[in-house]
Amino acid sequence: MSQLIKKKALKIVEIAWSKINHPKLGNFRFDILNFAYQLLPLINGLNNPRFFEWQFALKHLPKPPAKVIDVGTTNSLFPFKLAALGYKTHCLDQKKPDYKFPSNIFFHQDNLLKLKLRSNTFNAVTSISVIEHIGMGKYKDPKASQNSYLKAIMEMLRILKPQGHLIITTNTSNKTHIFNQELCFGKKQLEKIFSLGKLLNLEYRYFNGRSWIIDNKNKAFKVKGSEFGLAMFVLKKN
Repeated sequence: MSQLIKKKALKIVEIAWSKINHPKLGNFRFDILNFAYQLLPLINGLNNPRFFEWQFALKHLPKPPAKVIDVGTTNSLFPFKLAALGYKTHCLDQKKPDYKFPSNIFFHQDNLLKLKLRSNTFNAVTSISVIEHIGMGKYKDPKASQNSYLKAIMEMLRILKPQGHLIITTNTSNKTHIFNQELCFGKKQLEKIFSLGKLLNLEYRYFNGRSWIIDNKNKAFKVKGSEFGLAMFVLKKN
């Protein structure tokens, strides 16, 4: 790609980024950010994992108007996309986001380790790069045991309707360890998570230092230290 095209593409990304929080954009904020993430690899070769994490989640959701809740939302724009597609959209976090959701998105301020929500409520739960943060205190959340993610997953499964889908993305590594206040899961720990429901779909990726590569040979579990891979999977409630 020529330098001129790169400069123009970068300018488009900068404009898109600056407009994301404009209140008049509403549900289009997600699409603008998604567009920016698609352009970034063309500019500097780097892929933001959120782009293909979102695509994985959308691919495996039941059809609208299913009732879906996105957990660990913070300031994610994913709920805006869900609402725009016609889902009955809910989202949840321990702290309120920096903006106000429109009337077709229901926000719940709650503790993922002990949810106030009723059992058997949602057709699907999405957890995009969330479980590796649970109990770590990285985002000023209360610190808890390293195994708190298991309790959180059980809570997510509890609020699912029978046969509902739990969609999770998270870090992988050669062994379970903490890096930068985030959990990186080894193969044994992930298999323990898989056993909590019926595993329907599973994809791995790993970062080769420049871009994210689809993993067909378990390289996602060979990375070490500050490197990590990515697991994306769907569990069906038993």
